Amino acid sequence: MAARLEGTGVSVFAADPGGAATDMTNDTVSDPKIVSPGLRLLWPLVRRKFERSTSGPASVAAKPSIFAATDGSLAGRTGVVIGPRAHPVAPFRPATDPRIAEAIRHLSERLAPLTG
Repeated sequence: MAARLEGTGVSVFAADPGGAATDMTNDTVSDPKIVSPGLRLLWPLVRRKFERSTSGPASVAAKPSIFAATDGSLAGRTGVVIGPRAHPVAPFRPATDPRIAEAIRHLSERLAPLTG
């Protein structure tokens, strides 16, 4: 998207919040339409490990997005990935593959068409 909007004055950032241990996680894991019965039964046992492996509560997970929206060091930049620790990071290699980017663009246009 950054390449498509180049020269328009619009900056594009990807903010990766990492995992967050929230009530939404608990609700999602308890939904039988989303998670298998076996995992739902094991969730109380693995929740503590999951919480330790996440970036923390939602307030911590929000930091990359807040950084992307407000940090002056990003002025005039575009196409930057902001990692879970709220600083620019290199994108994952598949994210730089033009074929994958094109496939995602087509899927996005199909699932969320913009009309104007």
